[in-house]
Amino acid sequence: MKLKRPNFFKFAAGGIMSLAFAHAIHAVTIFSDDFDTNPVDAGLNYSYWDARDGDPTDWASSGNWWYNASYDSARRPTPRSGNQALHGINQYNWNALTTTFQAGTYSFSIWIQGDSDAVTNSPGPDGTDSVWLYIFDGSQVDAFSVGTQTFDDASLFAVQFDVDGTTTEIINAGGGILGSFSGFNRSGESEWSEAKIEYEVGAGDALIGKPVGVAFYGRADAAFDDAEVSFEAIPEPSTLSLLGLGLLGLLWRRRPEA
Repeated sequence: MKLKRPNFFKFAAGGIMSLAFAHAIHAVTIFSDDFDTNPVDAGLNYSYWDARDGDPTDWASSGNWWYNASYDSARRPTPRSGNQALHGINQYNWNALTTTFQAGTYSFSIWIQGDSDAVTNSPGPDGTDSVWLYIFDGSQVDAFSVGTQTFDDASLFAVQFDVDGTTTEIINAGGGILGSFSGFNRSGESEWSEAKIEYEVGAGDALIGKPVGVAFYGRADAAFDDAEVSFEAIPEPSTLSLLGLGLLGLLWRRRPEA
């Protein structure tokens, strides 16, 4: 019995189409911050992020402060990268990027850790270290009532991350995706955990062309480092089709004659 020889043309075409699709869709970083750009006060080893010391980066803040590796390590965790990290205690940081929304998926992640001397503001899990992440329409930044929970009302997707790994969806205007989360360390050492949320913008969405907004909030005591915003575009179907047809045509021309 004669075995049928595999059709190399079909295998090659399928493989190249898969590679083409994989290369057509990939995430790109549109913003990142390790909080090291502007050095803190060398005498104190920390600086406030408000009118007392000015706004040192692209972030606006309602009063958080950032510190360096020389600050009291028994109270604040060692920065995850570089020499500085941000300490958040019942305050917001927010940023309306110059990048505008396009059709695709936006991811906002930040590395977090609790503090060993965390204060408790209320009974229950909300009184210990907790972190909120927000993705919002950056054109609405002036509508926020900072210092109150009305920040939630202007967000597209927001999630609360608790120290024990609990996640609570605060708001979801449609298209929100929650990343996996296992809780975060409160030892004050170097164990950091990543909190991540994503938001999908469809073709024709009213958000397209408006600034991308991201924000975070730390309740009780929490430390932040290495914030990143990335974007994964939705490829145009026509682009993929043309690419696939071109590759198929090339393979057909190179096919050996019978």
